[in-house]
Amino acid sequence: MQESLASELDARMSAMSNSTDNAVELKKNLSIVYNRKRQAKITGEILEIVAGANAFNLENFKYRFPLPSNIPNSVSFPVNSGSVYRFIQTCFS
Repeated sequence: MQESLASELDARMSAMSNSTDNAVELKKNLSIVYNRKRQAKITGEILEIVAGANAFNLENFKYRFPLPSNIPNSVSFPVNSGSVYRFIQTCFS
């Protein structure tokens, strides 16, 4: 009788240990998925800000220095980190 009780308790402990291990693994996997989605959203927002800064700088550049007629309007000019920083400060201040 004691052996069967001990065997049953051992089986229960084993099942609970497996459940705990599975839950820890599931939490780890869900955290990875969540962090990737969050990072993708942050990256998208940063890209929108940089694209806006690029468009803003291009329009200011065109206003101050009109492009010669032989250069298409689709030419993009690089945005340095200082101008992006100033643009972000302007938007959020």
